[in-house]
Amino acid sequence: MPSIDGSHPALAGHFPGDPVVPGVVLVDHMLDAIAAWRPGVRILGAHRLRFLRLVRPGESFVMECTSGQSGRLRVRCRIGQE
Repeated sequence: MPSIDGSHPALAGHFPGDPVVPGVVLVDHMLDAIAAWRPGVRILGAHRLRFLRLVRPGESFVMECTSGQSGRLRVRCRIGQE
């Protein structure tokens, strides 16, 4: 399971003493997960992008990708049972 290492450059100012993985880093991992699942797919946008909890450095997470009949992709990031 992937995690974001505490030495990731995006964490330097996000937030000193209480580090949180920036959403843009999670979105980057989401795009990597989609590319691995469906090579060559072209992402045209994001619809209803929500972050439901903070992700801390070192927390393991899983990206789950599914697609519907409309061709839209759905990606969920899970940490444990959350």
